[in-house]
Amino acid sequence: PPLPPDSSGAGRSGGGTPDPINPTLPPANSRASNLHYNSALFEQFKNRGTTGRFAARTIRYKIAQGTLPPLPVSKVDGETMCLPFHVKGVCNTACGRATDHVQYTTAELQPLCTWCTTNYPTST
Repeated sequence: PPLPPDSSGAGRSGGGTPDPINPTLPPANSRASNLHYNSALFEQFKNRGTTGRFAARTIRYKIAQGTLPPLPVSKVDGETMCLPFHVKGVCNTACGRATDHVQYTTAELQPLCTWCTTNYPTST
């Protein structure tokens, strides 16, 4: 079946529009780089699924359909972790999981690494 529209904002790119009241704020949909990206854990997954059938949006869809198990839980709010931010090292500020765009220790990231090893596609 076709993918539903992505209302989370995750996976979208673009410069966004500066805040008209406070132009010093980042644009509404700007790049969110993970300044603490753990390449030792995630480099092998970084270039997997950058487009098409294995993009993060598709992974979320497969999870919602029950084809893949849920992502590990965020330490911030008990919802799921943000796959692109932690695994790819980049997301965007309009992401529905932006609250999870925080630094994790290697031990805290281990469940996501295990999930990726088991579930993330090896090729696109």
